[in-house]
Amino acid sequence: MSQSQTAKIILLLFFLVSLTWSIFTPVFEAPDETTAYEYGRYYARTWDLPVLTKLPLPQGVHHWEPLYFILLGRIAKIVNAPLSDDSRYHYSESWTRIREENPINLYRHEASELNFTWDHLAWSLHLMRLLSVFLSTGSVWFLYKTGREIFPQESRIPIWSMLLFAFNPQFVFFSGVLNVVNMINFSFSLFLWLLIRFLKNTLHSFIDISLLGIMFGVSILSKMTALATLPVVFMVIYWQRIRIKKPIVSTVVLFLTVFFLTGGWYLVRNQALYGRSRITKLYYFLPKDAMDDFVVWIWLDYYLFAVSSTFPSCCTLFPWSVGICWKFKEN
Repeated sequence: MSQSQTAKIILLLFFLVSLTWSIFTPVFEAPDETTAYEYGRYYARTWDLPVLTKLPLPQGVHHWEPLYFILLGRIAKIVNAPLSDDSRYHYSESWTRIREENPINLYRHEASELNFTWDHLAWSLHLMRLLSVFLSTGSVWFLYKTGREIFPQESRIPIWSMLLFAFNPQFVFFSGVLNVVNMINFSFSLFLWLLIRFLKNTLHSFIDISLLGIMFGVSILSKMTALATLPVVFMVIYWQRIRIKKPIVSTVVLFLTVFFLTGGWYLVRNQALYGRSRITKLYYFLPKDAMDDFVVWIWLDYYLFAVSSTFPSCCTLFPWSVGICWKFKEN
């Protein structure tokens, strides 16, 4: 069996595992999933990027980069995703319950979830999760393609790298739920593949350079952490153009122009609105009289939600999700 065939089998296996995980993970039992769901619903109602200093903020708005949630919004609009607040999945006095009981589940579940008799909200969420499944599958494929560009044809390293990446427990978990990391994983793995191809090739067309700019812009709209690699991109362009004795300035100008038109405008917009290009914490932009309440909310979110829930949910695999559903089925 050729490496390409092996890689396609691994890709299919990962897709099936990710899809199964997305189906059996109980509703909203993932870090930030309710927030991601509501932010997707916001973009189902409008194409407008929110202005975080304009209070009151529209329902569902968050400070995350927009691309993933714009795509989620298209799905949410098609399925007419309902509001999650005050749904039957929410406990009354939920924070008190978390503090006192330290439960394995943050939301209310019934046997119907395991029996696939889902309500409108559950169907909407599971259909929206498919976006993460496909994005993560694409990430795995482009990681393999990058390895094929780096290592010799007979090397098995790309296959082993693909396996290690695809079946990392935390990656499997996030691949089946709503989370912005799935967007940056996909967009940046595709960008990295294009960058390595640019580094290897001696002939660079207008399309090659433009694709680099497009995908770097898409990466910025996916998550701002991609911006940290911009110096590396300049180094690659400079070194490669020097090596093949081709113009550098025109290449950099073309890359930056396409990047600005694709995603760089978002940095300029943020700088103009907030005085900073990177939006990392929503509370930076709140007026002082709203700051204290929001900081308290951030503290509760981290210490009560992240510490008590994120670790077990990310570090245990499929039985954790099935276990919750089975427990409620028995009751």
